[in-house]
Amino acid sequence: DVIYLDQVAGYTIKPRNGQKKKITFSANMGEFNRVKKTIRLIENVRIKSGNEQEIQTQELVVQI
Repeated sequence: DVIYLDQVAGYTIKPRNGQKKKITFSANMGEFNRVKKTIRLIENVRIKSGNEQEIQTQELVVQI
């Protein structure tokens, strides 16, 4: 039920104040849990928003 990922990268589009904001993400590894419906990003996690704000951490779990 868990899919292991290498070199994860992607983006999502979030509506905000009538505009679409692109958020990109990347990590060295990841886990997609189909049962729990979570994505766990692991090692060198970077989240960037369209206005050049960036979050860096070693692990991030997202409920989808």
